[in-house]
Amino acid sequence: MAMPIQKKREGRVGLFGGTFNPIHNGHLAAADEVAELFQLDRVIFIPNGRPPHKIARGLFDARHRYQMVLISTNSNPRFQVSRVELDRKGVSYSIDTVEQIRKEHGSNLFFMTGFGAFKDIGTWKSVSRLFTMCNFIVTIGPGQKPELLMDVLEKTVTRRYKTLRFQWEATRKRGPYRKIRIAGSKYGVYPVRINWLDISSTLIRTKLKKGKSVRYLVDPGVENYLEKEQLFKRSK
Repeated sequence: MAMPIQKKREGRVGLFGGTFNPIHNGHLAAADEVAELFQLDRVIFIPNGRPPHKIARGLFDARHRYQMVLISTNSNPRFQVSRVELDRKGVSYSIDTVEQIRKEHGSNLFFMTGFGAFKDIGTWKSVSRLFTMCNFIVTIGPGQKPELLMDVLEKTVTRRYKTLRFQWEATRKRGPYRKIRIAGSKYGVYPVRINWLDISSTLIRTKLKKGKSVRYLVDPGVENYLEKEQLFKRSK
C-alpha cells in the first residue's frame, strides 16, 4: 500500500529589521531568545537601507552595516541575513519587505520589533494589509506592560482603519505568551518580555568616538572590523 504523501511543514521565519548601526550582542541575544520561545526555524536579519522613521545622521555606510551583521550572525546556523532593503532604491517600507520575503520563504512569518517602534505602527505604510500578512512579536522592556500594546492598537490603528479590530485571546493556546487576535486575519500580535542586555548602538558609537573599548558589547569579529575600517572616525 502506498504511503500517503505528507505535506511539508512551512518553516517558521522571524524577520528582524533594523539599522544595526552597528549590530551588537543585545540584538543577537534578543533574536536568539525569541527564536527559542517561538520555535522559529530561522531568523532573517534585515539591515535597513533608508528607514522612513529615522534620521540618517551618523549612519554607517550600508556596506559596513551589512558586513558587520554577516560577521555577527555567521556562527548561528539559525540566523540568516537579507539584502532586500539595502538593494531596494528609495525609502524602505516594511510592507514591501514582507511581501518579498513571503515570496521567498512562505507565509509563516513573525515580524520582530521593539515596543518603541511599535508605538508608531499607526503611521506605517499600508499597515492594514501588513496585519494580514504576518505575525508581530513585540518585545517589552523593563517597566512596560503588555497591556499597553492593546492601547497602542486601539488609539493609533483602529481609529485610522475602522475595519481593523483587535482582541486578547481568551487562553494561551500556543507559545509562551497570550496573543492579541486580529479580526479577519490568521495572524496575531504577541507581546514578549525578554532578558534584554543593556546595550545600544548609540552607546557603542559613543564609546568609539571616545576611543574606549567595545569588547564584550559586540561580536569579536565586529570589534576587529570596526578597528580595521576605522569606523569610529566616521561615527558622528
